[in-house]
Amino acid sequence: MAQDTTTQTVSIVSVSGCAAVVSTTSVCTTCATPDCTLSATITAGCGSCPTTAPTVYSMFPCSQGCASIGCQTSYKVLTASDGDCMLPPHVFLPQD
Repeated sequence: MAQDTTTQTVSIVSVSGCAAVVSTTSVCTTCATPDCTLSATITAGCGSCPTTAPTVYSMFPCSQGCASIGCQTSYKVLTASDGDCMLPPHVFLPQD
């Protein structure tokens, strides 16, 4: 079943202040996963950030429940050129 994505936004994860891509490695087989995709654009190479965006791996094991599973995110990663890092502001999630 498709999920309404009109009010959903993507939160960009930060690693040492640099925007990162999130990759889900596993999802508990009893969790329902929404049939939706959101898009996000991040810029790699800004300031002291590497030109390759870091990747944060996440898992949804059965022991942690299914409440935080949302739409899949499709990332477009741009590389900063000549220090040009002007993109819409990102929302960074705090790191545990």
